[in-house]
Amino acid sequence: MSNLAEAQRAAHLGEDEPIPVEPRVVVVLRTIDRGVMHTEGIAVTIALFILILVGVYGALKRNFAPPAPFWTDEVIRYSVFFIGLVGAALAAQSERLFNIDMFTRAVGMRGKLVIRIISAAFTIYVAALFFTGSLSLRDILLDEKGEVLDPKWGVLALPVAMVLIAIHMLLHIGVDAYYLATGKTPPELAALQVPRA
Repeated sequence: MSNLAEAQRAAHLGEDEPIPVEPRVVVVLRTIDRGVMHTEGIAVTIALFILILVGVYGALKRNFAPPAPFWTDEVIRYSVFFIGLVGAALAAQSERLFNIDMFTRAVGMRGKLVIRIISAAFTIYVAALFFTGSLSLRDILLDEKGEVLDPKWGVLALPVAMVLIAIHMLLHIGVDAYYLATGKTPPELAALQVPRA
């Protein structure tokens, strides 16, 4: 188990307790977050499908009917790049970028929310740095030519992924800021509260 919440789910702890109804603003933010996540999932699925098809075609062509075209390597390279970056955005949605359970066990509920907000803000800052760096990289690659896709277009996966990560983090900050301001406990953190003996 990677964290306490997963261990509690596996042990079926807290299943008898009713899940509190979330306010409308939080429901809207979480719905937007899930909508972006589903779009990312579809994009990763399509890229993975393309990766497999082109990889199999390239391998068959290379081994049974040489020579293999150069464009297959390019498509595979950009597909892997895209899948990895959009996969990072999916990890941001599920709050799996990094695990800070060690820190959150030492603080109360408000402290946990503050730590989550600070870590999300730092993630947005790092994503902004990568975003500006990727635009500079695109400027460098403007004159490069590719077999199927010019590198100036292939590198756009990086700024797109950084924007997606920032969107997820902003939505998470909005939810956490609401709960911090109202003093309520978010449902995902309520499951973590273990009564002290």
